[in-house]
Amino acid sequence: MFNNCINLKACDFSKVNLNYNNISDYYNREIYEYYNSMDYMFNNCKSLTSINFDFKMQKEVKMNIISSKYMLNNCISLKEIYLNKITFQQNLNNMFSNCIQLENIYLRDFIYSGNSLNMSYMFYNCSSLVSLNFPSENLAIPNNMSYSFAYCISLKKFDLEFEKEYDYSIYRTMSNAFRNCTSLISINLKFPLIFDDMSYAFMGCHSLYSLETGHFYIYSYVKYMNGMFLDCYEFDNGDFISITAGEVIDVSYMLSNTRIAFADFSGFDTKSIINYRGLFYGCEYLSSLDISSFTHNNLPDANLSIFKGDYPSNPIIFITNEFLSRINVPSNFDLIINNNTKSSSLSSVIIPNDVY
Repeated sequence: MFNNCINLKACDFSKVNLNYNNISDYYNREIYEYYNSMDYMFNNCKSLTSINFDFKMQKEVKMNIISSKYMLNNCISLKEIYLNKITFQQNLNNMFSNCIQLENIYLRDFIYSGNSLNMSYMFYNCSSLVSLNFPSENLAIPNNMSYSFAYCISLKKFDLEFEKEYDYSIYRTMSNAFRNCTSLISINLKFPLIFDDMSYAFMGCHSLYSLETGHFYIYSYVKYMNGMFLDCYEFDNGDFISITAGEVIDVSYMLSNTRIAFADFSGFDTKSIINYRGLFYGCEYLSSLDISSFTHNNLPDANLSIFKGDYPSNPIIFITNEFLSRINVPSNFDLIINNNTKSSSLSSVIIPNDVY
């Protein structure tokens, strides 16, 4: 509608009268969805500073927007927006992406009950966003959350909740969802983490020290955890790592450069893992580590390089002989060999040369 109106500064809908009521006003579903789209509506309106969406509507009329992709993408002058008379559904990708001055977003309602909610890049690079009124408890868990809040560098605390109902058969991704949210201190995720791909989900959250999931974390279907907490310099939530995972493929750089003191991977089924590389790179606060379930699966040595950096203490590591025979372990580690649930001292085991 106003796509690429780069000189548009203000838009006022307060005198627009909406009088349609429901889907029966349209010939078919396709037309209904077409006329309930705000795709690219203000895309690249770089000078836009204010929008008044206060439509005149009959009391019973609801404005349901099926798709709003790129609706306000690259509106770099917009600082605040109220969307309190509109219900958005289904396709929200890039809706507010690159709104670099947007500080507050006020949303009345988000309602969607289905299996194809797309939130990818929704708030990507909203670098000034400090608060978000996002009533996500009315939405089903999205299929796609990739880069949804990436580079929101002004957000400090964030709660996110979705409906508890979910379908395991659907492929979901949370890849890079909070990437480089450098000011984010804590995240409270009040929904099951049933995403197949969580690679780099919190990468570069330099200030993140707390990730709360309540009793909702479910990793049994997660396949990709590579880089998940990479460069989260303050993250020390070892309890979060004490989880069971059955189909993990890649854990490379998952905890690299974090402050974790202990991690328990003993519940991991590692039969499908193809890459461990960098898993504990720079984890200089390690004190206890249980990787007694790890197996090398005849992987190349590069994919088995899990330690690198400075480890000033003497961490205790529980490990199997089979895995130890293929990896380099820093010489100051106190190792306990765990085979067939029986632990013994390392007195008869030769420690491989240090990796440094």
